[in-house]
Amino acid sequence: IVTFHHHFKDNNGDLCLVMEYCSGGNLRNKLKNKHPLNQIVDWLKQLTSVLHFVHQHGIVHHDIKPENILFDSDNTIKLGDFGVYNTNSGTWPYMAPEPMDTKDARVDVYALGITLLEMWAGYNPFFGIGYRDSLQAKILHDFIPKNLPGWQQEILLKATHPKPELSFQTMADFQEAVEAHHVPFIFDKRQIEAHVLAEKSENML
Repeated sequence: IVTFHHHFKDNNGDLCLVMEYCSGGNLRNKLKNKHPLNQIVDWLKQLTSVLHFVHQHGIVHHDIKPENILFDSDNTIKLGDFGVYNTNSGTWPYMAPEPMDTKDARVDVYALGITLLEMWAGYNPFFGIGYRDSLQAKILHDFIPKNLPGWQQEILLKATHPKPELSFQTMADFQEAVEAHHVPFIFDKRQIEAHVLAEKSENML
């Protein structure tokens, strides 16, 4: 996590934060070039690890995207910009279609899934299209590129599932799938029941 050093108010009374300088830039800049698969997997392992730590402390970032993933001079990945944590804010192309509780860690799972899609496919499918079209695409869930290896499609489909109860439930689950190159088939009674209730609610609405 980007280190916070101290704060002060300037002559105009504006609050200023003094934070660690990440001279390696952000992930958005790095995505301009292709990176080997093992590099991307290593980045994902670091990100899922730090987010798992953050979530265990009751904090949900709510704005995971390439611009907020930074690198220091040693090319160590750093997570920054916690300005909207535990709120209903975020950046729409990275937000899940279903509203979730502000402390639901699956908000970050979805956003990291879209970020991973950018790393593997080289583009974000929701850039350049309107809110309604992107919302429909997220719900239909047909935006995962078919030309990616099967295990990558499998992980992306799980991470960006429009139903939160059918997504990775924790960052630890996400990390396990990335390391194994496979989504384990675990039948969780609570997840199945939640999915059935969600479908019933949709039908009633």
